[in-house]
Amino acid sequence: MTSLVVVVPAFRETSSLATLLSSLAVIPERPRVVVAVDGGHPATVETAREGGAEVVVLPTNGGSYAARNAALDLVMPDRPDVVLFTDADCVATDSWIPEHLSALADAELSGGGVTFTFRRDRPTPAEWVDACRHLNQDVYVARDGYAATCNLAVRGAVLVEARFDATLRTGGDAEFCRRVVAQSGARLVYTPKALITHPARDLRELRVKVDRLVSGIPRQAERWKDRPVPSRRLTRGMWRRAQRAGYDVGPVWGVLACVLDWSFNVRVARAVERVRSA
Repeated sequence: MTSLVVVVPAFRETSSLATLLSSLAVIPERPRVVVAVDGGHPATVETAREGGAEVVVLPTNGGSYAARNAALDLVMPDRPDVVLFTDADCVATDSWIPEHLSALADAELSGGGVTFTFRRDRPTPAEWVDACRHLNQDVYVARDGYAATCNLAVRGAVLVEARFDATLRTGGDAEFCRRVVAQSGARLVYTPKALITHPARDLRELRVKVDRLVSGIPRQAERWKDRPVPSRRLTRGMWRRAQRAGYDVGPVWGVLACVLDWSFNVRVARAVERVRSA
């Protein structure tokens, strides 16, 4: 039998973590679940334990990559066959583990597909921009050589010595995957049917995401060396994509989505250009 571990970093998350753990509890493969509580938030610790997970507590906020490392330090002495990474705000589907296991028969790392969920029938402009711009795992794997840790499965043998860069607050998944592939010749594949669902971010959450991305660019100059810089042009792309997807969105919604997308693209482009000119 394949020994499986699911690693989840969590920072001040309770209701979403409870939902994730409920989705893991009914998976037939019955993986060992370890929640690394970043910062030791008591309610998050309690939620994890009530959900049947083992708990590792980081007394101070070290970031999600430090939290993942703490969980790995706990489980790797037992030499699990496969470690699956996801986030506390995700939900696992029935296909998540079997599809990753199938992919790892011929690869060392597998990035799974991500389906966004919205709070209502129609996404807000911020939710739509987030869903269109982020967690495009197929693009990450094919173009950028990594998979986001909200849905990444890794053979245990890779993790005997490899860990995440705990000094990073963003981009640690890209740094980890690229390093492992470069140093060991490991193979990373995209596995679209290994699905998790992820809630699209609201405006506040999206701003935090973009702030984190922009602040992390100076430490990821190599990643952006040959990567296309986001366009500074204001277009109707977000509006048109929503209409093609069948959403009933009017001009006010369309303008808000397009301006929001443009403003974030400009911030990223400026940060990349500063790094390239340094």
